[in-house]
Amino acid sequence: MIDDRLFRHPAIGVLHRALRREQHQQLLASLLLLLGGLALTGWAFTQSTLLVIIGLGILMVSLRLVFVTGRELRRQEHRVLWLLRHHPQQVVWVYSMVTERLPFGVQFLRNGTLYFKLANGDDFSVAMPANQLKMISRYLNRLLPHATFGYSPRRAEQYGKHPESLRRNPG
Repeated sequence: MIDDRLFRHPAIGVLHRALRREQHQQLLASLLLLLGGLALTGWAFTQSTLLVIIGLGILMVSLRLVFVTGRELRRQEHRVLWLLRHHPQQVVWVYSMVTERLPFGVQFLRNGTLYFKLANGDDFSVAMPANQLKMISRYLNRLLPHATFGYSPRRAEQYGKHPESLRRNPG
């Protein structure tokens, strides 16, 4: 278990906000899908049996997504933060990627994604502002001294074969 002082760092706040923003976006997308399913089912009720079946299928899937996302939002602590606090040794590789959108050569958007790769082969990704990635990576370097940081094709291949091989010896 990690010392609670490390969890008062501003990087945790940024990470927490990014995780919550993703959850809210997922809930919004699920609700929009639910409304689309309702609209399709209502409109197609007198038009086509096949469209009604498709609409009901969309409704069932979207209800499940709303339920799962709502349950995640009610949790006190997101799974990534819980993992960092209680089982940080499970994280063996952390890296980030920046995506830039440059229509006509003019920088339009710049987004970052932080990836957490676990010893059991699972992974998490968190979308966040690209300008926050450096601060969070420095913080995570202190929090996870055993984890490998940074992406390379060799590390991706190594992780695919044996995730534990990316664990460093701290100190």
